[in-house]
Amino acid sequence: MRKYQPIWIKLKKVGSASIAAHPLLHARIIKAVVKEKWLDEGFKLESLPYHHVLSHHKEGAKITFTLTKFLTSSIGVADV
Repeated sequence: MRKYQPIWIKLKKVGSASIAAHPLLHARIIKAVVKEKWLDEGFKLESLPYHHVLSHHKEGAKITFTLTKFLTSSIGVADV
């Protein structure tokens, strides 16, 4: 298991996850969790009609990640 994968797994199940770390490491942790989202091909395929947006909020030493689900609208040939 990769180092930041447990955070991503909790995000998928619960929809939010918090972690406490030194503020100098926040950028690295955020980048790693975003990378975990993009590496998870199975998650993308199983939630196809939806688009998931990963956001974060920093407060002191704490980072809170949230995963929000939006219904994607697709434009087909019949719509043009």
